[in-house]
Amino acid sequence: MKNYINKKKIYSVTTMTPHRISFAGGGTDYPKYYLKNGGSVINSTINKYLFVTVKAHGEIFSEKYRLMYSQTEFCNTISEIKNNIARECLKLVPVDPPITISTISDLPPESGTGSSSCFTVGLLNALHAFRGERVSPGQLALEACKIEITKLKKFSGKQDQYASAYGGINKFIFSKNGEVKILPISISSKNINNLFSSIRLLWTDLQRDSSKVAKSYKFSSQSNIQKKIHVETVDEFQKLIEKKKLNYGLLSKVIKKTWDAKKKFSKSISPIYINNRGVNIYVRKACNKSFTPININSLLWVGLILFNHQ
Repeated sequence: MKNYINKKKIYSVTTMTPHRISFAGGGTDYPKYYLKNGGSVINSTINKYLFVTVKAHGEIFSEKYRLMYSQTEFCNTISEIKNNIARECLKLVPVDPPITISTISDLPPESGTGSSSCFTVGLLNALHAFRGERVSPGQLALEACKIEITKLKKFSGKQDQYASAYGGINKFIFSKNGEVKILPISISSKNINNLFSSIRLLWTDLQRDSSKVAKSYKFSSQSNIQKKIHVETVDEFQKLIEKKKLNYGLLSKVIKKTWDAKKKFSKSISPIYINNRGVNIYVRKACNKSFTPININSLLWVGLILFNHQ
């Protein structure tokens, strides 16, 4: 049963949905992988957000649906809407027109921080709230996966939708039967602050559609050794990050290990000019201190490089 916020008409709703970074297990959240082998990832949302506003449209305007993102759309039916995610969200959670939907983000699209899922989760949340409904993070994640993977046939994993919906640092376990289990990472506020104070995200000016690259993933060619590494690195990272004192050197090695394992899925994951020595050029431009790269790009991090600057 849906929980209703109130019965009064709501004129405007704005949601604030976090972007995410992934630490371990990337690639194992894709149905083609976890339905056969099981999978798990550890990721964290960050203090960069995507804002979605749904508001009642003024009667002076003639269109029933106005959408403002990187483009502006004026439509009178849902089927006319060109933005695939917005169109499917409105089909799943319809609201009475006329309405305006607008978005703005702290990060560029296709930067590798789950921006598409941020939009899906944020819009669904806003539409439910506009209808006076309060829904759980689990329902938002399920609906977002239904839209992106089932309806739009996007070649996508599920960690982005769940990260955006739940927030925080979590381990997501993807079972062979399709169920998803959420385990919050046990870490103190002090260690969270220390962890994020020790790493930096660097913008590379590169953008690309992750789902297009993911189509080149060769899940069936993963050896038993590679499958074991995916499991081990997630477990190792969890043990390290839940310790009272963080060892950044060991954390760096585990993330590098899981990143090397992820690259086995496809040669297209890491551009040659970013990989290996190329990352040093980007980092040195932004930081004169000594550093240890701990995640040299990734499929979902084409635009951003994560590195340890201690």
